[in-house]
Amino acid sequence: HTIPLAEMKLIFPRKKSPEVMDLETGDKIQVVGTEFSTALDEPWIDVEHIKILEKTEKHERKHQPEF
Repeated sequence: HTIPLAEMKLIFPRKKSPEVMDLETGDKIQVVGTEFSTALDEPWIDVEHIKILEKTEKHERKHQPEF
C-alpha cells in the first residue's frame, strides 16, 4: 500500500541513521515497521528497517547540492 511520505510519521532510532545517510530525493525505499497510532488520520510508524530499493540516477535528481 503506497502512502505519501508527507502523511507518514516515521519514528526511526538515531543509532540506525547510518543506514539511510545516503538517501537522495527520488530514491525508492521500503519501510518495514509497526503502525502504533493513527492520530489525526495519519499513520505513525515505529520503523524497524529502511531498505533502499532503487537509487535515482544523478541526472534525474531534482535538487543537486551546490558546493
